[in-house]
Amino acid sequence: MKQNDFEIVDGVLVKYHGNEKKVIIPDTVKAVGNSAFYGMTFIEEIIIPNSVKVIGARSMSCMGKKFAKVVIPESVDSIDFLAFDCDELVEVYILNPKISIFPDAFDHCFELSDIYFKGTEKEWDEVINPDEDCPKLFIDHDFVTIHYNYQ
Repeated sequence: MKQNDFEIVDGVLVKYHGNEKKVIIPDTVKAVGNSAFYGMTFIEEIIIPNSVKVIGARSMSCMGKKFAKVVIPESVDSIDFLAFDCDELVEVYILNPKISIFPDAFDHCFELSDIYFKGTEKEWDEVINPDEDCPKLFIDHDFVTIHYNYQ
């Protein structure tokens, strides 16, 4: 992976221009910008470093069948709308119990089966950041299991 694969402006990863299946975001990145990886169906894994605080809107949407798991580190305190609008995403690991998640951050994640959350059930209920356009979390609890107190 080459440094010029990443378009970074003022700490924001604006766009990934590489072609690697496994992408390791540089630790100089503070935010994954809107649509930074949008539609990159060749990517199988994205490693998000502890320097990242924000995952922007649609930043990892429409990733394809190979992008099945994502680990969101403890440093991330905000996930924006439709950030993971991925049909095939299966597992999500959220390591910050105080994170703020836009209600439709995981919309259209039809294969999502497990969310591993570092916090308690009460903390999970508090992480969703609703607004008038999106008042409730778009996760079907009949099909998705939330694993609380994940270490």
